[in-house]
Amino acid sequence: MTSGLPRTIETARIVAPAVEPESWPELRELAGGRLDELADEELEATFTGAFRGDVPLDATFLGGETAGSLLDRVLPALERLLADETWDTVLAVLHGGVNRAILSYALTGERRLLGGFEQAPACINVLDVGADWIVRAVNHTPYDPLHASGRSTTMEELYRQYLPYRKARAT
Repeated sequence: MTSGLPRTIETARIVAPAVEPESWPELRELAGGRLDELADEELEATFTGAFRGDVPLDATFLGGETAGSLLDRVLPALERLLADETWDTVLAVLHGGVNRAILSYALTGERRLLGGFEQAPACINVLDVGADWIVRAVNHTPYDPLHASGRSTTMEELYRQYLPYRKARAT
């Protein structure tokens, strides 16, 4: 299954070429707001604090969608998937915020978004579901299993990449 966004469909086709991926649009990533509307003095904290701690449900992602609205669409989709007894193994090619929502639910059984799960690009999470959830692996990156290439979070790296663009637009 994918969110339906092109990068998730492409990845699913690479990993499982014999299977046509299903698109579940409710599993799309959090929608950010207009970054140019964020004040310069709030920009770094908005990026780097997006997934810190137990994320308040009214917290917005880069000035856009709230953590609560993410959970409002992801958790029913997850429940729908769990109710379907026709599958044994699922490949879900999704996004960092969505993965965090699923991992948070797997560990707490509650409608919470725990931000402490780093989700590097193309990472793998392995979960067993059933009467109880078992989290077997989180944020495994085959291209850098020890995460030795850098200690920045994905959001810190996105902030670093965005800054030159922001400065160019300001001039």
